[in-house]
Amino acid sequence: MLQVRRLVNDYDLQQPWIEDKQLSDDKKFYFGDDKDFSLRYDATNDQWILRDEINGVDILVIGKNGLISAIGYLADDLKLFFGSGKDYSLRYDSASDIFVLRDEVNGTEITFPKNVAMDVAAHAGRHSRGGADALDFSEITNLADSGDVDCAVGTGGSATRTTVLALPSNWYNMLPKAVYMEVGGTVATGETVSISVKAVLDDGTELEIASYSTTGGTGSSTVGAETIWTNLLTNARSAGVSLDGRRITSIVADVESSATSTSATATVRAIGARS
Repeated sequence: MLQVRRLVNDYDLQQPWIEDKQLSDDKKFYFGDDKDFSLRYDATNDQWILRDEINGVDILVIGKNGLISAIGYLADDLKLFFGSGKDYSLRYDSASDIFVLRDEVNGTEITFPKNVAMDVAAHAGRHSRGGADALDFSEITNLADSGDVDCAVGTGGSATRTTVLALPSNWYNMLPKAVYMEVGGTVATGETVSISVKAVLDDGTELEIASYSTTGGTGSSTVGAETIWTNLLTNARSAGVSLDGRRITSIVADVESSATSTSATATVRAIGARS
């Protein structure tokens, strides 16, 4: 039950309060001439509630043992500190429109932009505490393997596209590490079959990362990370594209035959890391 102490007269402002009074369950104690705010003890839920009466909002709800279950909002760029030494803070950065968790002791930050989902269930068990209680992001990265993907072969020099590896919705980025390309079936004399493997960025930009072609016969090729990233940089420079802050969301294969009809087949496999 909420207790309210009564001042006997003005002199008591300078003296210890001398008398306790009790406010019954669910009764409100108001503040302001217009009863702008109130305090009450919610007996049903065993909670102490500070309420904005003007807007009808409970801005602070405290249960037993100091458990806070509701709180009002902080204005733009104001920090909410944690720890007796203000070791950590949370704030909304209005200029960048991001949410910021800051290590105030070491000055490091983790930022959370809008429209970027962090699926806690998908990442459960895949992150751990590193030095100085930092998040070890290597623990929320694993391998992505497309397996052998049969790709349609376009004819007459017109490529047909097949998605080899797509980033699941609860992941943020992928980094291709190796690509295997194979032309099989029957390739006619003078027929050329070409495979172009591209990285598709989050803004829709497409950049070739690997390629293979063969004329009059079958064959295969495997390229590694060094070649992939060299190709990515070379083609980004050629296209005048900045890769800064971009994400790879899928790997696609465009396959074409120079013949008007073909019995050739194409297989592509991509592996990489996703986070």
